[in-house]
Amino acid sequence: MKTRDSIRAVALCAAFVSTSQVRAQPFSGAAFEINRERVQLGTIKSCAKSASYLVPTTYLYITARNSQSAGGGLGNAKSKARVFVQGLGKAEVQGLAGQIQNEIVSQLRASGANVLTFDDVKGDVADKRRMETNPSYGMPTHGTRSIPGIDFFVATPNDDQTLDYGMMGPQANFAKAAQRTGATLLLTEVFVTLPQLGASASKAEGMTWRSSESKIGFDPAMHLAAARVYGLTAKGAWCSISVPEHGQRLPAPVAGQFRELGHSTQDYGDWTVKSGDFTFVVDNAAFETGILAVGRSLAHLIADSMNGPR
Repeated sequence: MKTRDSIRAVALCAAFVSTSQVRAQPFSGAAFEINRERVQLGTIKSCAKSASYLVPTTYLYITARNSQSAGGGLGNAKSKARVFVQGLGKAEVQGLAGQIQNEIVSQLRASGANVLTFDDVKGDVADKRRMETNPSYGMPTHGTRSIPGIDFFVATPNDDQTLDYGMMGPQANFAKAAQRTGATLLLTEVFVTLPQLGASASKAEGMTWRSSESKIGFDPAMHLAAARVYGLTAKGAWCSISVPEHGQRLPAPVAGQFRELGHSTQDYGDWTVKSGDFTFVVDNAAFETGILAVGRSLAHLIADSMNGPR
């Protein structure tokens, strides 16, 4: 028994670890710029230099809940954490989606393009279903397999523009409108994550001992997780702009504060599981500054892409 007890005392560690931003961030906050060297353009010539563009809406996705786990398995320590984002209102995030939308439209018009908006095609989508409000959050929510473990708030400039969609994507709702108007459709999605959770686990074993360790790390930064522009011409040709996650250039190095709601530790004899629930209270000034910086940079990228090579 003494040997077994001593092994357990040194072997099992399930923990939550807070981290702070100490990296130099030459591109952060209001100075955020998308790294164009990492942007992927798909058949962009199909959409570039069109006489008219249709920019009907912008979908803005923001973390509502983030879940992470580390370790686990028979005889191994495991850590689990859930973080719920607080402090964002529906009117606020819809307003930010609207500002991004307006920035995209303004940049295209400044380049000389004729730009149609939702008001020009709302009759074409009047019969489409709108996303339902998730009662747990007071806003529509959405998950994506490309960013697992996260439920996102969904915001467009107003409720009428929050069209539901399936596997074909949000751009499919406006294909007939593009065909009718003769304009090239450009529909944008922006995914923003905050805070960041990281998982790590390790295990080792010797003749008379074994160890198992798991940790969940917490980082208050906001990331541009992804941005996508879906393009479709009136004749059915497509194009795309894909922006990958920016993990070093941060829209907001510190986007809020963590608060622990509670945690529990379950001891199963030879292993433990530590679980915790937290809230992340958003710093609205830092959040809005970062979101609008992303929107400005993305709008410039779209306008430049439609006017020829980068």
